[in-house]
Amino acid sequence: MTAGNTNEIATSSAANPDRRLRNRILLINAAVWIAIIVLVRWLLF
Repeated sequence: MTAGNTNEIATSSAANPDRRLRNRILLINAAVWIAIIVLVRWLLF
């Protein structure tokens, strides 16, 4: 029982940072795309 619990805790703690990194990457990509679109519109118009 204890081994199973420690394994579950380890996997959950290891999975959370991955999700946070993915969220950060998605947010950064969205911010970059928005910045590019704004710059293009500002330069063209």
